[in-house]
Amino acid sequence: MQSVKDTYQRITDTIIQQLEAGTKPWIRPWRGNVRRSATPLRASGEAYRGIKGAL
Repeated sequence: MQSVKDTYQRITDTIIQQLEAGTKPWIRPWRGNVRRSATPLRASGEAYRGIKGAL
């Protein structure tokens, strides 16, 4: 169990260091995957409209 406690302490120390440096470690610094609708997109990025997009 000592190694588990060491791991927890190391993670806690890292988070505290980041907080003291002024960063928020729970916020992603990148945009990541943007959730998109299930509607297919045209080559221009515009969503299809009408029945063909649903087929």
